[in-house]
Amino acid sequence: MSLNQKLLFPFAITTAMLVSACGEQNPDRPVDGRDFDGVNYTASDEYSGQVFDGYLKNAFVWLDIDGDGLYTSGTVTVDLPSGNQVVLSNGEPSVLSGENGNFTLDVSALRQDPLVAPSLNPRDYRLWVQLLPGQTVEQSRSGDVVLDQAHRLVAPAGVRIVTPLTTLEVALRDSEAPSSFLRSALNGVNTLADYIQSDNARAQAYAQALSKFMAELIPVDIASQVSTGRERLLDADAQDVLRETLVSGSYDARLDERTPSYGEQVIALVDEAAGGRYANVDINALALPSVTPDLTNPLVIASQLVKARPDSGATEYPVSLSRLQRSSRFDFVYDESGRLSRVNVQGCLQPDMHEMTRLANVGGRMGELDTQWMPGVTLSPESKTRYDEEGLDEQLRFDWENNTAYFDSNTNCLPSLFTPATSESLADDVPELTFTWTLDADSGRVTSMTQGNRAFMPEYADATSTLLGYRIEVNSADAETRLFNGSPASCEGSIAPEDAGLRAVVSARQTYDLTLLGSPANALASGVADFDARTITGQTRLTRYDLVSGYLMTYPEVYSSSASSEALTWQFAYQATPTEEDVTPPGPQSPLIVVARLKEYESAGTCGIPAIESPEANLYADVLYEYLPLATLLARNANEGN
Repeated sequence: MSLNQKLLFPFAITTAMLVSACGEQNPDRPVDGRDFDGVNYTASDEYSGQVFDGYLKNAFVWLDIDGDGLYTSGTVTVDLPSGNQVVLSNGEPSVLSGENGNFTLDVSALRQDPLVAPSLNPRDYRLWVQLLPGQTVEQSRSGDVVLDQAHRLVAPAGVRIVTPLTTLEVALRDSEAPSSFLRSALNGVNTLADYIQSDNARAQAYAQALSKFMAELIPVDIASQVSTGRERLLDADAQDVLRETLVSGSYDARLDERTPSYGEQVIALVDEAAGGRYANVDINALALPSVTPDLTNPLVIASQLVKARPDSGATEYPVSLSRLQRSSRFDFVYDESGRLSRVNVQGCLQPDMHEMTRLANVGGRMGELDTQWMPGVTLSPESKTRYDEEGLDEQLRFDWENNTAYFDSNTNCLPSLFTPATSESLADDVPELTFTWTLDADSGRVTSMTQGNRAFMPEYADATSTLLGYRIEVNSADAETRLFNGSPASCEGSIAPEDAGLRAVVSARQTYDLTLLGSPANALASGVADFDARTITGQTRLTRYDLVSGYLMTYPEVYSSSASSEALTWQFAYQATPTEEDVTPPGPQSPLIVVARLKEYESAGTCGIPAIESPEANLYADVLYEYLPLATLLARNANEGN
């Protein structure tokens, strides 16, 4: 699919109520549902069409030759299959619409010398329309109304009427989400037809309601910058998120239920208000959904695949990487604002109050974390059994408005440190665990998180955004702590010249004290966190840290004669940037983990030495990360259950 076919830009409500055609209509245009190309088209230097919600005068129209959904005023180069190029030195054809929304583009620049290259066909490209606040006029029977909002419309390639419904059609065609639900809601409305000329009140009501909904998705600071229509304000990422916000529903595997897309919800509201009389619908009286999409389309964690079970030839941990088998998978589901809605688990998940705290500190928006979702693995043998059976076994879900998270499970993997409720099934209304947290009124950060008789209290002194200090109380008595002895101390000056350009080098170190109630005498009393914070990387990335984890050591094959203590070490490898090569210097790199490995504890090496990113021996768990753009995940979830 070409870039030209993939992009969608938002549109907004016009200020007039439902309208009928004003002025002179085109008697040659069909009203039976065929697109505007029902009018015979012959190649010429002009390409004409019409734009309306009501008829729109003084709207900026252009032919999107480069397919980016934005007006290009400079040189546009088109690469032909033959290897030749067509160069448009004056930018994409553009014009202001006139009376009744009619426009005629000068496309003479698309004509080429047939001995050099074939001419470009304007019907191969999409028409876009930018309405100009304070300039564009909506013409209706009740009079002309000057619009005060900036919004855009688009039509599929070859269609020469541009309306809110043609914009919806582009979204449906471009999205990877199933279109059948929204098309069913439209109930036969032809999105490419002239609903004004055909006097289709239902189509008009849908168009205006969808316009109003989409208008409210656009930040005011962006809309206020529109003046000429030539502004390049929202990129492809923003267009992708807006498209999926409109057409992608959401599927909950725990309940086996689908939440309709916002487009479907808007149409349902119109149907309810109309009661069969669509001409009487007051669009401004509709209580349309209010959402705030993340137009940056952040790259967010999509899944974690966990290998944390030795194969049949191993009787106890630790083992080599080749002996670890898949034991669980976590799939992350988001809403359009980029907030994590739920984690679907095949196998077993260890709920982690540290990670839930970090996420709550950014309002649930995973893309705002420097390092996303440290692993929450369990070494329970039941996890692999469940994983091998496929299907949903557990789910962690979030209610951000009420500072609450729920953990539902039909397994017996939960360690004894939690206090689960009695639940009949995964889909009932009784979650095994309920987590609640309080936020500081000034900083907005979590002050405490509780589950039953267990309280997690983060300690922010000297903490990094990735690794927090904490105190855990059980029944109001101290149970576990991690307290830092200061901020990470740089040792970048100790890095050998031959190591300076390596992918991962320990350039800073932080120490902390650890306590675990009831730990054996040989348990680790202090830990080390190593970071790669070199200037050339442009990031501060946690490469390893030590932990004492009693709940991971509750299984006989885990805490064995070969285990030196209850101490373990996590080590991490990070995603390279698209431009990075395995040469020096590495340059700016992403703080996104791609591999995390839990291994038997061994003391940290000297600060300033190369970091061991992916150890392959003495392992307990191996976790592989997957990341995808938010818009892609919205469409992926919409496809689940279909």
